[in-house]
Amino acid sequence: MPRAAALSLNNEPTVWHHSVTRWLGIVLLVTLAWDASGLDLPVMWQIGTSSGFPLRHHAWLVGVFHEGWRQFFAAFFVSMVVWALWPARWNLPRLAAMNLPRRERWTLILLVLLSLLAVNLVKINSQTSCPWDLQQFGGTARYLSHWALGQSDGGSGRCFPGGHASSAFAFVGLCLPWLAPPPHTARAPAAGLRWLTFLLLAGLTAGTAQTLRGAHFPSHTLWTLLICGSVSWIGWQLALPRLAQRLRVFGRVRATPQNVPDPGAKHSHSKAMARICNAERVRFGVVSGHERKTLSFSCLKPATRAAPERGGLRFPAGPPQGKSTPSGGSDPRSGGAWGQ
Repeated sequence: MPRAAALSLNNEPTVWHHSVTRWLGIVLLVTLAWDASGLDLPVMWQIGTSSGFPLRHHAWLVGVFHEGWRQFFAAFFVSMVVWALWPARWNLPRLAAMNLPRRERWTLILLVLLSLLAVNLVKINSQTSCPWDLQQFGGTARYLSHWALGQSDGGSGRCFPGGHASSAFAFVGLCLPWLAPPPHTARAPAAGLRWLTFLLLAGLTAGTAQTLRGAHFPSHTLWTLLICGSVSWIGWQLALPRLAQRLRVFGRVRATPQNVPDPGAKHSHSKAMARICNAERVRFGVVSGHERKTLSFSCLKPATRAAPERGGLRFPAGPPQGKSTPSGGSDPRSGGAWGQ
């Protein structure tokens, strides 16, 4: 099946909309099952001793997976701000898959900030202490589940959920523009899956490093993923209607079923234009107003003669003489595809 079959311009939720919701539900069930199993403390007993955690000050765990990982994602956030401010005229064709509308870029930045805020709000109000503060591992606090709301374990608290893992999980919303794009937007999900895989591995690596150091229980990492994923998904769903209002296809024309070129139109020229525009949509993966300068759609070039109008959209009659069409056809004067 051609790649175009994976792209859709309708207003119905794609299969990935339902997949994201389903996977969030699976993460919730796994997290609740882990809490119910009571495996947090047994796992920490396999890592630590009555005198503490031998890997607490390990050079790699501290220097690379703690400080280094946090600095990396701080720089990554700065690069996202630069990306959001990047002028459309500077977009590179080779990075066309990343040329999201500016409003979507700022929405992603907002989702990152909201995810970090949600994790820290839970954290500063939590009375759960870190494993290395427990009496079993040489500390002064007694073990209490984070479900024991309002009860103090005698330690410093503020350890639940995993703040360090949130440095990666907060960016999980980066996959949503491709897995759950706004209506009437054609995007291949491959880029979103790559972002999702990278961020999940990064967050799990950061959480595992903190568990080996005795800083967090495994459940803290799971809850961080669930909080960041839920905040990003809910925030993206709330933003979708507004993102769709700003989306434009073919320059300043709004993408609606009425003004998208109809491949089944009776006029032969409209058929040719629809084929070319569909080919360009598949090639670049996304079509929006601010990208028009970069993508240089040949179907938007100035007309060389009078052209028919359909649905409020003027279709140019053909390319300049002597130039070939994007689909490989020739000039209408030479009897090619445009003249059929």
